[in-house]
Amino acid sequence: MLLYDTILPSIGAGRFAGEFFIRKAIGWALRDRSYAAPDEVRAFLVEYGAELSPPTRREALKALARRQAGR
Repeated sequence: MLLYDTILPSIGAGRFAGEFFIRKAIGWALRDRSYAAPDEVRAFLVEYGAELSPPTRREALKALARRQAGR
């Protein structure tokens, strides 16, 4: 999928690893995608979560946590 193909080069020790707003935007994009495809985003986070920065993971998990809590 284009979203993940775009994210992957920018995570971990990649070129934009130190760019706060790039990392934050990746989290926003994942959060937005999780509304339509929560299982897909969960699978991405399981596979690549260790390579994502804490702000990225936090943003990506916001909607998933709300959904799980029933909000």
